[in-house]
Amino acid sequence: MKESHESHNIACLNCDRSDQEVPLLMFTFGNQTRYICTACFPILVHKSEKLAHKLPGYVPPSDPSHEH
Repeated sequence: MKESHESHNIACLNCDRSDQEVPLLMFTFGNQTRYICTACFPILVHKSEKLAHKLPGYVPPSDPSHEH
């Protein structure tokens, strides 16, 4: 299994695809560098509650349908 951080294998936090397979975006959370692929990025933006279990300490917004 690929690690999304703490190793030389850079992979998507959600789907575990590597940067050799898909474009990855880098972000930080909890003082750690994480990666998410361009296909999974909309999940992080619009349905972050689905990724909360993969980001220890993250608390999704109480109203996931909030508008900006």
